[in-house]
Amino acid sequence: MDSYRSLDAWKIANEATCLTYRSCDKAYQGRARSIFDQLRRAALSVEAECLLRVAGQLGYLPDNICQQLEGVLGRIMQMLRRLMRNPPAGPTHDARRTTHANG
Repeated sequence: MDSYRSLDAWKIANEATCLTYRSCDKAYQGRARSIFDQLRRAALSVEAECLLRVAGQLGYLPDNICQQLEGVLGRIMQMLRRLMRNPPAGPTHDARRTTHANG
């Protein structure tokens, strides 16, 4: 594999993050600011499912959006578990080619 971006798990996680940001921006309400900020930060973690439930229960996000996001997050977790059980044969990236933004 050329890069982590070629992994299906990364592609689905990226999809979930984009959907989370778009949904939070569209449904933005002043009273929900803190939960939406936290949901954005947690978009790739298990914590996201808990926050989605809270956002749905408080009426900050529509039920259909919460269900869609929960489904995508479930797919990500399944893919990551499979990757952990059966990692790719070769290295997934070349550390020498990795760049980091400075400051």
